[in-house]
Amino acid sequence: MGIEGLHPLLKSAIHRVNIKNAEFQGTTCAVDTSFLLHRGAYACAGKLAQNESTDRYVQYVTRFVERLLEWNIKPIMVFDGSPLPAKRITNINRSDERERNRLRGQKALANGKTREAEQFFQKAIEITPDMVLNVIRV
Repeated sequence: MGIEGLHPLLKSAIHRVNIKNAEFQGTTCAVDTSFLLHRGAYACAGKLAQNESTDRYVQYVTRFVERLLEWNIKPIMVFDGSPLPAKRITNINRSDERERNRLRGQKALANGKTREAEQFFQKAIEITPDMVLNVIRV
């Protein structure tokens, strides 16, 4: 996922920082909300893959934003836009692969292999428009 080859181009401009440092208090930062949604979805991948109700991914994003606010940092939440027509085939292939992993996860779960099932379910994560709306509503 992401833009292939982007990280090496930006590497010289990237440096690790402790965001709690005083120099960042009172600043504004852009937050890749899609990234946070994916990270949060890992904690509830099984429920999402089986269409069970969960808001753990919302809680993950909310906790991240609350931390920024506690450190007096104003977040600007940035969401992915609509799918690009040029990536249509890539997106179809990714969707097919997610579905295969969801089915593998269900099979592993049926065979009592919960750890294996969870790994497949994590590979099956898809951030849906409803998930994005749930985060926006908070």
